[in-house]
Amino acid sequence: MCVYVSLVSAQAGSPDNRNPCGDTGTELAEALVRAGHQVTVFARVDRSRQRRTEITEGGVRLVRIPAGPQAAVPEEELLSCRAEFAAALAKHWLRERPDIVHAQCRLGGRAAADVVRPAGVPLVQALDGPSDLALGDEVDKLIVPCSAVRQEVFRLGVPRNKVAVVPFAVDLGLFDTTVTPEPSEGLRRLVAVGDLRPQGGLETSIEALVKVPGARLVIAGGPPPAQLATDLEAQRLREHARQCGVADRVTLVGRVPRTALPGLFASADVALCTPWQDPYGQVAMGAMACGLPVVGTSVGALTDTVVQGVTGLLVPPRAPIAVASALRTLMRQPFNAQALGVSGQLRAQARYGWDRAALETVRVYEQVIAERG
Repeated sequence: MCVYVSLVSAQAGSPDNRNPCGDTGTELAEALVRAGHQVTVFARVDRSRQRRTEITEGGVRLVRIPAGPQAAVPEEELLSCRAEFAAALAKHWLRERPDIVHAQCRLGGRAAADVVRPAGVPLVQALDGPSDLALGDEVDKLIVPCSAVRQEVFRLGVPRNKVAVVPFAVDLGLFDTTVTPEPSEGLRRLVAVGDLRPQGGLETSIEALVKVPGARLVIAGGPPPAQLATDLEAQRLREHARQCGVADRVTLVGRVPRTALPGLFASADVALCTPWQDPYGQVAMGAMACGLPVVGTSVGALTDTVVQGVTGLLVPPRAPIAVASALRTLMRQPFNAQALGVSGQLRAQARYGWDRAALETVRVYEQVIAERG
């Protein structure tokens, strides 16, 4: 069954600090096309001189709609252009009626809901937390990225049959162990990739170094390297490292292009994923796909992605002593660390590629379409 899908995203192809390992909208769309489906992605014009319509290398039609400022802005600031976005969607869908609409953001969901109700088109909404539940009554199915979000949604009263878990994924062709490692300094090298703000949990990783002599931590994320010196969050982390007495063992490299992340992972011994919350788990997925054991906090998608004692070690959030203990365990047992890396790579290859995500997403589409009759 070929499904004609309209994916609605706020800013397709724009940098997303939540998901440094991939542009989820475009990669899911291209995986759906590889599976034989027809996909159009609708997004805002967020830069001047952008082409309004184009076909990506993966065969996805991308339609950009002029709604709101022509700049990449936080999604919560875009809801004021809901009516403008909805009107443009209605014109497109009047000409080409999709089989199903998949909204991947709050703006997309609310604008799409205004259009699909009278047209009778099924609507599914991607949901990464309970803050997006305003649309719960207006959609046919909620797609969440992990079991932790599903449980949160259940506790808020959403019926179980209205929620499906489809994990995020990574490009398995990019994240592998065939890359050439970056030069290593011969010390135990730890890598953390993520948000420099407090919720990214990087202070926890820095504090853990105090109890792990000889280890060095490379932190990737935040602004481009040229802007690190003036970035307030980078300054805060550097000062925290200085106060902990480990400033000489912490290196901030700024935002790293996705294509360079496999090299960064391949040069390390362990990936640290210590956020306060993580509904996506993509950094852990990318590290595992590169054969790297993960020490992560037992929150969000990490509790699904990292299998305790099999692909990595999970510790409580904001617990630097527990992180340090896990790291020392791996350093005392290098063969076990290697086994965790091998198991993690096998799990990533079997579970966290975009083709698998597309297959599971299509199952949701087909179920919703069948229920609509």
